[in-house]
Amino acid sequence: LALESEYVSANLNHWVDLIFGYKQRGPEAAAAHNIFHYLSYEGSVDLDKITDEVDRKATESHIQNFGQTPSQLLVKMPHPNRLPAEECWRPLISELSRLKSLRCHTPPRQYGSHGAVLSINVLTEQILVIYADLSIGTYRWSPYRSGSMPFT
Repeated sequence: LALESEYVSANLNHWVDLIFGYKQRGPEAAAAHNIFHYLSYEGSVDLDKITDEVDRKATESHIQNFGQTPSQLLVKMPHPNRLPAEECWRPLISELSRLKSLRCHTPPRQYGSHGAVLSINVLTEQILVIYADLSIGTYRWSPYRSGSMPFT
């Protein structure tokens, strides 16, 4: 439950910066006291170029026993903060008067070869749908006109 706390959610971006981001290597890593043995970093050594068998086995053993840091995914900028909960979940319609013009449309794919819908995610500009076969469909909102679909 502690990992699901508001504090952790609000500060998770700092952990991402240390593990995958711009604080993994270089001066930002040093400033954050996030420095590891050089062999732990991806691409720091080419095992095929180590000609001495003992050195190669020692290097391999070090990597196998002490592990490697993950690939650095975010090199230049900090990972953004998570939005507050009240900004993450917004209703589709905030004015009840607009509820009359809302129509529900089920894409023909829903019960076709893709199976049932597992998840529907409403984003700012589109709806993201995940189907039972793990395929993803995206739909964009379009203005309501008689005889038209509410999204494309």
